[in-house]
Amino acid sequence: MAFDYLAHDAQMTAEIRQEVVDACHEFELLLASMRRGDDVEAGLDLLKRQANNLRLLCVGMDDRLLDLAVQRFSNYLLLLSDPTALRLDDLAVFIDMMNALATGEVDGPQDEAEFVRSLPVLRPASLDDVAHLELEILLVDPKKTSARF
Repeated sequence: MAFDYLAHDAQMTAEIRQEVVDACHEFELLLASMRRGDDVEAGLDLLKRQANNLRLLCVGMDDRLLDLAVQRFSNYLLLLSDPTALRLDDLAVFIDMMNALATGEVDGPQDEAEFVRSLPVLRPASLDDVAHLELEILLVDPKKTSARF
């Protein structure tokens, strides 16, 4: 009796997809609780832990777009310090996309870079935080042709 690796891989992928769907349901409940203002910091910490666990589960799975979405969601949460209303909406976009990819409702674009760019990013820092620095850089290149530049 030979072991059927393809059937085993398909079963593992289906189980991981179901885990993502279940996690997205839990994320939606946490997000609703955070929108109501019920202990937002504790909710954010729990969301970060669960997203990181999900990221570890999805590493190396066959569905590259789902893996990328879960990684970006986890990284987004790690950078998030205080959830404002706009950022909670961004989290909802991530959750909806992960759920849609896991259930097969959406296939996503063929271009991974386009897909990653479509996901939310944290807003850049305020321009008031940027300071002008006087820096001097010495570039040493042994090639004589680049010395002219």
